[in-house]
Amino acid sequence: MHHAPSQQSQVKSQQLHIKKLILIITILGQASIALYLPALPEISRGLVIDEFQTKLTVTCFIIGFGISPLFFGPISDRIGRKPILFTALLLALVGFVGNIFSTTFEVFTLCRILEGLGCGGLLTSGRAIVRDVFSGKELASASSYLSMGFALGFGLSPVIGGLLTKTFHWTSVFIFLALFDLFIMGLCFFYLPETKTATPGKPQDNLLKITLKDYLHAISNHQFMLNVLGGFFAYCIVISYNVMTPFLVQGYFHFSPDEYGYLAVLIGVPYYLAASMNRQIVLKHSIYFSCMLGGFLILVAGTVMLGANLSGYQNIYVLIVPFMVATFGQALIFSNTIASALQLFPATSGGRMSALYSSLQMIFVSLISTYFACLPDNNTIYLATVVGCMGGCCLMCIILCERVRRAHVSKTATA
Repeated sequence: MHHAPSQQSQVKSQQLHIKKLILIITILGQASIALYLPALPEISRGLVIDEFQTKLTVTCFIIGFGISPLFFGPISDRIGRKPILFTALLLALVGFVGNIFSTTFEVFTLCRILEGLGCGGLLTSGRAIVRDVFSGKELASASSYLSMGFALGFGLSPVIGGLLTKTFHWTSVFIFLALFDLFIMGLCFFYLPETKTATPGKPQDNLLKITLKDYLHAISNHQFMLNVLGGFFAYCIVISYNVMTPFLVQGYFHFSPDEYGYLAVLIGVPYYLAASMNRQIVLKHSIYFSCMLGGFLILVAGTVMLGANLSGYQNIYVLIVPFMVATFGQALIFSNTIASALQLFPATSGGRMSALYSSLQMIFVSLISTYFACLPDNNTIYLATVVGCMGGCCLMCIILCERVRRAHVSKTATA
């Protein structure tokens, strides 16, 4: 009896360690996108490519990011999380090292795809580990660490990237990422336990068949798909910033790479605050309330930004202040849609469901980021329109998802 409190404290301590590691892993995934954003104009000049090609390197990363979970997730359900995590870290490392020595657009793009493949595996492993260890409202709370890691990566990476680009050379960004990757490998090797026991399966088991069956089951689940779409529209806020603002801020507003990086802190702070507050909001109210609040804030931010632009106000404040509000809202939606989608299925299929969730979102994002890259970056009107539209779409998905959930609960209760 005296051992029970000690054992319980050990479990809580291990869970806290896992949360911290997930946070750090998520930071690398976001840093792989955001760290090099201040360097995009320098990369454009260094590789002698135009703005559209340079922006496409962001899209290529997202393509790899979206594809890899489809095979990393099912395999992690079969052999465990850690082997997949280390494979993903190794893939990303190869990409980072390749970018350091890239001299052509083709090689640079290929390395970005490799980095995307690796970071997609990181995100899948992270979400699956969270699903292995936590459930219910604690799952939503633990998922907030994903959002906090996202916020730290998004807010701090451009600052570091801007300083590295200004002080050294754009390749120093990828040297930093490679070293960070190696650091995380060491942490995970010594401190991350395997959260899922390997399940080799019987000889007659067919992993591909099981995976496809689970994927079809999930895609036909309206709640799951509405959570995917809600998270996708929210994530578009960050992607639009990543793709559209490097040349807009450094070209149209004449900011230097490090000054552009400092702006990202202003965007990252409200994201981090929202991720930190999400647990209290969910526990006090509900996941639905938190998501609705997030969608409303995004819609208001886009509307205010567009109104100010149409009234003739085009300055950095009209861009940054509404984006701070929008990213606060996006953080509330991001972690909650993940938790809501994954808890629809048993933990035994956590890797596959996390993989499908990530892949569907990122495939959609890769398509829309190509569209964002085509939009003019000589004013903020297009960006404001994107933010407002994404906010409206988020609200529609959230409302529809809640209606489907209530209908399902009512049907189950009367059955």
